[in-house]
Amino acid sequence: MLGDDISPEQLQFGEQLTQRGLQLEQAMAEVQNGLAVLEQQELVKMAKAKAKKAAMTAAKQKAAAQNQRFAKKHKIPPKMKKAPPKKKGIPKYKDPQSVIKKLPIAKAGASVDMLGLAQGGGGGSGAG
Repeated sequence: MLGDDISPEQLQFGEQLTQRGLQLEQAMAEVQNGLAVLEQQELVKMAKAKAKKAAMTAAKQKAAAQNQRFAKKHKIPPKMKKAPPKKKGIPKYKDPQSVIKKLPIAKAGASVDMLGLAQGGGGGSGAG
């Protein structure tokens, strides 16, 4: 028989290994459960965020529809939905010299008179 040549120490060691294996399996199962819970929480978070976004969109659409009905009822002319884009360029300063200093042409030695801005006019025809 096989059981005859196994010493008690070997038998005890085998039992310990079996116990450790079972503990490992249990720990792995707990980790898997923990991961599943975390994944579920993440899914719930995402679902809540989507629901919130959908609710906000619905509220905006409802408000827009109400505004439209009100405007139609009171014969208010339609307005532009967005503000016109801001003009890009040089901000208007009181002192034309401060504007010139910011222009790249000023570095080439152009003056206020050459650019035609001394009277507060638009673009100048002077060469730099």
